[in-house]
Amino acid sequence: MNTKVVVFLLICLLYTAQADGPFCALCTSIIGGVIKQHNGDFSNVSADQLEKDLDAQCDAQVTNQFEDALCKQIAGQGKYKDDLLNALKAGKSAQQCCAEGGAC
Repeated sequence: MNTKVVVFLLICLLYTAQADGPFCALCTSIIGGVIKQHNGDFSNVSADQLEKDLDAQCDAQVTNQFEDALCKQIAGQGKYKDDLLNALKAGKSAQQCCAEGGAC
């Protein structure tokens, strides 16, 4: 089985098991950092730029190397990255984005 698929399924399991737990707080903190970085204006932000910004927030906010890798893995997921960008362009909050993504 593809390693990325296995990692993604494990992440989904962790998110489901710990809804409103530490992953929710981390998710809202990371997305909140990206919202602040762009002053809430995502009109000229591409999906690739969003991924770079999310990676930078993962590096800045996650000290555990394994969790940092998971954070970046999630940030790089194509469909989820596009959905997140659309939500941010629609003006949704970090809490709303994380809830829609299943982290909260």
